[in-house]
Amino acid sequence: ALEANPQDTPACTRLMGTFGSEGPESARFTITDGAGKLLCGQRFTIAGAAVLDFGQLRAKLIDNGLSIRIGGHGGASATAFYPATVINTIARPNGFVPEYGLELTKGDDRIALRRLAGAGPLDRRDSVTSELDLDGLGLIMSIPGPPITSPLIITTVLLILMWVTAAAISWFVVDILLIRPLRRLRRAVGAYQPGEVLEIEQMGAMPAHEIRELGETFRDISETVRDHESNLAEGLVRQTKLTREVHHRVKNNLQVIASLINFHARGAKSAEASEAYASIQRRVDALAVVHRNHYAELEENRGLELRSVIGELAANIRATAPDSASGLGITLEIEPLLVNQDVAIA
Repeated sequence: ALEANPQDTPACTRLMGTFGSEGPESARFTITDGAGKLLCGQRFTIAGAAVLDFGQLRAKLIDNGLSIRIGGHGGASATAFYPATVINTIARPNGFVPEYGLELTKGDDRIALRRLAGAGPLDRRDSVTSELDLDGLGLIMSIPGPPITSPLIITTVLLILMWVTAAAISWFVVDILLIRPLRRLRRAVGAYQPGEVLEIEQMGAMPAHEIRELGETFRDISETVRDHESNLAEGLVRQTKLTREVHHRVKNNLQVIASLINFHARGAKSAEASEAYASIQRRVDALAVVHRNHYAELEENRGLELRSVIGELAANIRATAPDSASGLGITLEIEPLLVNQDVAIA
């Protein structure tokens, strides 16, 4: 109406009466035309205010209060400023007795309309936010929550202590019943030597039934290994005795054969027969040399010495050579090598 008829004094008077009803700290307003001429109210300016289109509304939090601008025709505008005390009075809930706090917000900006007292470290508060549907304005209302009292603190501390105690007891039980027995069992198995028997009693108490069964299993395995090694040792002793018996029998048989050959050689009537008996004798002597060195290698298990064996064979050939080969000479040039039985026989 003022925009169409700037001389409409009754309308301006009604507006001033409405805004001035709250006393000296009541809301203020100003209405200007497109040229900036004051049409009604008190002249004041808002920093950063821009020209608004018709019907466009802008709200801004400034100087502990709220300004609202609305655009009119031809660049005219109306601006109202509401102090925080006025907004607090308007927003106070009817019949609301408990203490409360109010904050007006827009984006990251906010102003406190009513502060909630008693915001100590142990005080709690509950808040609710309401959107005002006015250019992004919001109203946050806070009321005191249930206080953190001494019984609540004691109860919380007791719960924490109970949790810590339960964790410590659980760790102690696990350490006693599981970890320590497993460590002792691991040390015993790590120090095990073939032939020994793992004794469960020497590992200390094992409360867990499963760990006890595991220890008994290791003990059974060690007993089995000990029995197998004992059987192998007994078998080796028997095999050694049998080998020695076979060696003595072969040695005796070779000696008997050599004696029979000598006996028949002395009764030979011709030189050809004596030569034949001498050849057989050399072969039997060679077998005796090889057999003796072969048995010695089995006893010492260090390899057959080729130089000594071939030297004995050569010496035996020279000693039993016929009269026609009395000038026989044998020269040996052999490295002192040690070979196994298969290589020596080959």
